[in-house]
Amino acid sequence: MRGGRTHTLTLVVPDIVNPYFAVLVDATFAAAAERGYAVFVEQAGQRRGDERHAADSLQRVAFDGVVFSPTFATRSELESLAERMPVVLLGESTGDTPLDVVRIDNVAAAHDVTAHVLAQGRTAPGFVGATTDIAPEPAAVSNFTQQQGAEAARRLLAAGPEIDALVCADDLLAIGVMAGLRRMGVRVPDDVAVTGWDNVPDGAYLHPTLTTLEPHADRIAAAAVARLADRIDGACPPAEHVVVPHEVVVRESSTRLDRP
Repeated sequence: MRGGRTHTLTLVVPDIVNPYFAVLVDATFAAAAERGYAVFVEQAGQRRGDERHAADSLQRVAFDGVVFSPTFATRSELESLAERMPVVLLGESTGDTPLDVVRIDNVAAAHDVTAHVLAQGRTAPGFVGATTDIAPEPAAVSNFTQQQGAEAARRLLAAGPEIDALVCADDLLAIGVMAGLRRMGVRVPDDVAVTGWDNVPDGAYLHPTLTTLEPHADRIAAAAVARLADRIDGACPPAEHVVVPHEVVVRESSTRLDRP
């Protein structure tokens, strides 16, 4: 198959166990099938070394292009990969790359989630996520798991008992946060509102159900596959950063009974 088309793509994601990436994988399969492509999935892992190894392994398999959701890769590393094959990147960790990118507007999305929480009458929201430069240390997590969310909730309320809302960077964190609050006797949403991010399927079946940010993984996958297929077919338009619309899915975990 050297020099020819294989009609296969590779999707590289950090963690195939995370429900959001599982949904993204499924959506990519569907979008690729409509264009006659099969998809292989590569897990890049949670560490820089793992991601670099995954990127290097792409050179040893025959396929036509890659959709890559990077976490640690530098601009030069991504551009080097794109010199060898068509590449479309996903997410905000792509920085100012000149390559094709498909993402949501994370800043606008975070604003919308926070605005919803404030509209419910909350006055002291906290944030649970992995980026310590925008959050106090008690809110920082090393990875997005339920256990990390539960531990962050305990630390946050110990440091700031006035907190009446927790905005989480991931639904798994939010699920853990709600479990941690429950163990402390803190009621959701009566005492503390909780919101997640990604709209994973389990969120609609929790008690209370989870308010979350819907990034529309199906639209992300469709846009990425379409862009990649154009590159594979030889189209050479200027690289584009495609921003997919998002929405806040309001459920019980952030709304008091006496408010809309």
